[in-house]
Amino acid sequence: MSNNINDLVSQFVALRDKKSELVAGTKELAARLDDRMGELTSKILKAMDEQGMESVRTEAGTAYKSTKRSVSVGGWDEFLPWLRATENWHMLNRAANKTAVLEYLDEHEELPPGINSYSELTIGVNRPTRRSKAA
Repeated sequence: MSNNINDLVSQFVALRDKKSELVAGTKELAARLDDRMGELTSKILKAMDEQGMESVRTEAGTAYKSTKRSVSVGGWDEFLPWLRATENWHMLNRAANKTAVLEYLDEHEELPPGINSYSELTIGVNRPTRRSKAA
């Protein structure tokens, strides 16, 4: 291997370029895999809904429904005065504090003014568990 600085820099640039190509190719492949997994998620959810299932264990693994909850501020002009009046400052980050707002929603069965809430039903899939055979 040469210790000539020009050769070393040239090799470094070539490796960096190769790495960039590999990363770009990996991102494209990952996006295609994500798309296909999204299609399968929809099909699994549809099949589970049709059969009234919340979870299902198969030889290939277990699929289960879960709900992701999130909140966002839809009206700062309403939310900020409410925060000041109620001193619920723990609900404030740069965005509404999801945990605090969801706790408030669960307790009061309504959202603070100016807050939107979203729920998204998702599917999780686990590998089958390996069970040891009894001796």
